[in-house]
Amino acid sequence: MQRLSQTPLEQFTVGCLVARDHCDTDRLRELYESISDDELVFDFARKNRATSTIGSRLVQLYGADAVTTQWHDAIADVGSTIQEYMDETDRVATLLATEGISLIALKNSGITRGLYRYPAESPMGDVDVLVSRGRIRDAHKLLTEDGYRLGLQSTASGQDGELEAMLAEGGTEYGKELPSGKNLWFEVQWRPVSGRWIQPDQEPDGDELIARSVAIEGSDIRLLAPLDNLIQVCLHTAKHTYVRAPGLRLHTDVDRIVRYNKIDWTAFTMKARELHVTTAVYFSLAIPEALMGTPIPEAVLTALRPPHWKREFMANSLRRAGLFDADAPKFNRAEYILFVAMLYESIEELGRGMLPSYEQMADRYQITSKAQLPGAWGRRLVDLTWRRGKT
Repeated sequence: MQRLSQTPLEQFTVGCLVARDHCDTDRLRELYESISDDELVFDFARKNRATSTIGSRLVQLYGADAVTTQWHDAIADVGSTIQEYMDETDRVATLLATEGISLIALKNSGITRGLYRYPAESPMGDVDVLVSRGRIRDAHKLLTEDGYRLGLQSTASGQDGELEAMLAEGGTEYGKELPSGKNLWFEVQWRPVSGRWIQPDQEPDGDELIARSVAIEGSDIRLLAPLDNLIQVCLHTAKHTYVRAPGLRLHTDVDRIVRYNKIDWTAFTMKARELHVTTAVYFSLAIPEALMGTPIPEAVLTALRPPHWKREFMANSLRRAGLFDADAPKFNRAEYILFVAMLYESIEELGRGMLPSYEQMADRYQITSKAQLPGAWGRRLVDLTWRRGKT
């Protein structure tokens, strides 16, 4: 893909998001000094939900004494919050482990706990974990007995908050006030991705992922195996259409997994093809490669690359939407629907995604006969058209 950051401010922001052991410090100093406006840099970092990460990088570049108070405040606030999140996740993992339930930390949660241990550089709004579908009700019992309350961070998804309805969506959400007074939202999933456009047979099987997961030293939390971890974050990034909140920060997940793991790229490419998600995965790799120089082999991008017409359409859509400013409007409804349609590999798969099989609809919408299928399909089309809160 063509260069996606153009101005010195954009280039500096992106450069700061590169994993700290791999960033180009000389180039970052040159860019920062060419901007010569710390307030402008801070405001842009805030719009991209990255003040603590960029503040940490400024400390790395210039030393703590040279960095203004607003950066230090952001570093301290996010660093303490994320560390408290990780400590609580460790505690919950141990609680579940006493009943033989494995807890897999997903996405940024797993990366922060198992790969990239700089809490201030890993802001997150909640903690996402994977539990076996067969044990998720047991996990629910343990969590609610421990003081977690079942609920939703937002009512935007239209779910009713009941356990069975939430489980049908792929998992549950719980809130709890931590000792600091901050609130933690804990998402316990049995589906690894659980996007509405992603069919169950297009995402890895949760129980298989758990069986292949790896231990994190000194913790009962487990981490997805490297290939599984990369596939999962690629699908999650696509679920957010690459640009929706948290926006630019999404792409650090791929960057950190690739830089801190040895990936079997042949097996990875085969898995993306097996799941019929090559278009979705291509852009999840191509964007951080173009933005942050993430070391994605060219042969992998070539193998996954969609047809020229589709690639150009989607790349142009992403440029118009913009990768910067996480909370800015990105797509209108028609643009969003068309962009998501492009993530499918074929017209046949698009049709299957819009109107899934009876078995999948029975699982998702709790219908009990094929006579109810047309009505359930109607509900799904409404969901796909109007509900965008959880993708």
